[in-house]
Amino acid sequence: SEGAVAQKILDQWQPRIGAVYQLGRPGTQKIFASFGRFYQELMTSGPSWYYNGGQRFLLIGWDHDPRFNPAGGDTSGYFSADVQPELDDLEGQYFDEFTLGYERQIGAAAKVGLRGIYRTLRQGIEDCIIVDTDAFIWGNPGSGSLNAFPRMKRDYSALEVTYQQRIFDGLSLLASYVLSRTYGNYPGLFDSEYGNPYPNASGFFDTVEGLAHGDGLLPNDRTQVFKLSGSYRPAPALTIGAFGTWQSGTPLNEFGSHPDGYPQMVFLQQRGTAGRTPSIWDLNMRISYELPVFAGSHKHPRLSVDFLHIGSQRKAVTYDQAHYFNVDSEGNQTDANPTYGQPLAYQSPMAIRFGLEMRL
Repeated sequence: SEGAVAQKILDQWQPRIGAVYQLGRPGTQKIFASFGRFYQELMTSGPSWYYNGGQRFLLIGWDHDPRFNPAGGDTSGYFSADVQPELDDLEGQYFDEFTLGYERQIGAAAKVGLRGIYRTLRQGIEDCIIVDTDAFIWGNPGSGSLNAFPRMKRDYSALEVTYQQRIFDGLSLLASYVLSRTYGNYPGLFDSEYGNPYPNASGFFDTVEGLAHGDGLLPNDRTQVFKLSGSYRPAPALTIGAFGTWQSGTPLNEFGSHPDGYPQMVFLQQRGTAGRTPSIWDLNMRISYELPVFAGSHKHPRLSVDFLHIGSQRKAVTYDQAHYFNVDSEGNQTDANPTYGQPLAYQSPMAIRFGLEMRL
């Protein structure tokens, strides 16, 4: 906001290397491996707060539902921004990924594959509250002025099995099964736990107390995922496709209030150990037809109808995980949430969508 460069992040080298070794007759089987480093593009939320002087973040609280009566809100200044001094050693947010796999042709029209994946966060950027000054600092947790905080951790490991086959002309299918684990103290740029919509400036690392019991299974950890898709072309202008998934549930947490009060939260038990959401399945189908009236033309109009979430079970996919909203003078959790453990969102209902595509 002062018209000068406030912060630089340099030396974002991203090496990539891959290798493939063919076994037996060329094209029938191979072993492959790769390594890559990937820097994530920073969102504007963090820089807009910490390099934009005079900004305020307001928190308004009501003792009643403001959707019916918006009057009577208690407004307090929750955050006031100044231009943060430049950090000489600020690093970008990046992760490393390693893969190792094997692929083999079976017969003339089928292929099976096995792949292992390991992805680990090496550095992250978040905003944290310095205990001595109660000031927010935007930087790398675990280093520099934020060395009182742990480093941001997010490890993903997976084993993937795939099978692909062309059964006969016009009919093909693809199946995959993934066994995985996502573990750490940082869920990622999207905050599905606190509902704080600010990548790189969320509520994850605001306080040291909020990170106690914070290492564990992360919100999008799905132990098993099975996918099956296929397409059938009974006529040159007609295509029928289907895509189905089954996936195990995600881990749940039990949150309590931070001593500073809402919206700061703490883990009342180890992250990801308060149960899981139910496993769910989803089935979708598309039928598309190319209009023959434009045959021989460079235009290719196509009619389509999508059947979405066929037979939807409408199972719960998100639950209220906040158990308490306040603490007393002795640090005991108070003001229990009456909706704790109840569903907040469900699977989408079945729907039909019609479309017209035109390729010019």
